[in-house]
Amino acid sequence: MQHTTATILAIWLILATSLHAQLNPLEWFAAKTKDLVELNIASAAQESEASALLETAKAKLAAGSTGSADRSFKKIIKKYPKTAASGDARFLHSQILMGKGRWDKAFVSLQEIIFKHPNYENFNQVLSAQFDCATALMEGARGRILWIIPGFEQPDKAARQFEQIVRNAPYSDYAPLALMNIAIVSGQNEDPKMPSMRLIV
Repeated sequence: MQHTTATILAIWLILATSLHAQLNPLEWFAAKTKDLVELNIASAAQESEASALLETAKAKLAAGSTGSADRSFKKIIKKYPKTAASGDARFLHSQILMGKGRWDKAFVSLQEIIFKHPNYENFNQVLSAQFDCATALMEGARGRILWIIPGFEQPDKAARQFEQIVRNAPYSDYAPLALMNIAIVSGQNEDPKMPSMRLIV
């Protein structure tokens, strides 16, 4: 009886010491927060490299070399996604796409700014550009099929984009305008599958 009690006590002590790290409630979230901080912050070297590359890309854009500037913006987005310069690069890339009439891709690029850079300093400009993209689609802007053939009108996509604008900033100046445009688009099409006007409470 004493032998089994001593064995059980020894096993219990070994398990207790090995489980101590898992059972200590003060250590449950410590490692996870360190990982989150490391994932969301770029190093100072990356920030400086990205901002230098962004300045050269802006100079190319000002000089009229849109293609070269766009390639530089894409390089910043791909190579330095966590930097502050990546948000500016995404915004300028979306401006180039809007200039080419690629409204859907520009909207997606602007939405990535909202998701990946929630503290972006030019948030109102992003909303304004998104509203311009959705308005262009609502007014009948068409994409190109094989870069030559005009595509189809996309009012349902415009309505979804207006809904996304309302979700992004429900209390902004663009939210009521977006809701009115949703109602206009669904009234023009009279399609039951179209999103209906919803009240934001």
